[in-house]
Amino acid sequence: MFGRARELALFYDAHIIFPKQSASSTVKIVARPDIIEQVEKSLLELAEQVNNTPSDAPKSQQDHITETISFNPVFIGGILGKNGSVIKNISELSDARIKVNKEKGTLTISGSRPGVEFAKNEFLEIIHKLEVFLFFSFLFHEYKND
Repeated sequence: MFGRARELALFYDAHIIFPKQSASSTVKIVARPDIIEQVEKSLLELAEQVNNTPSDAPKSQQDHITETISFNPVFIGGILGKNGSVIKNISELSDARIKVNKEKGTLTISGSRPGVEFAKNEFLEIIHKLEVFLFFSFLFHEYKND
């Protein structure tokens, strides 16, 4: 949800501030007065997509599933976040259980199909950004040494 919320913030030219884990559950929106309602509506729709599986959804969407994602172990810091904050936030938002194997470079995500899909997409986005960063860091290093 954070990735999609960032996209909304960029689209609306707004700041969306999520509460810390131990703080209140109020999300703060800083934007022009004429678009605050639009941002709020979009966030509520996004939260509904992430957290709610309609009761009339197909049985396959309601089942408990497990998926594993592989990543380069050098990315472990970016995947965990400071004090595990990234893992905790994605786990809370997706209502999925996330296990990390630091040595093998794997994430095992378990939960409802929508929750696992959400968490998987968030981690794939993070991994992609880390790969791009590593690639450009390598290019810069090579360029600098020439």
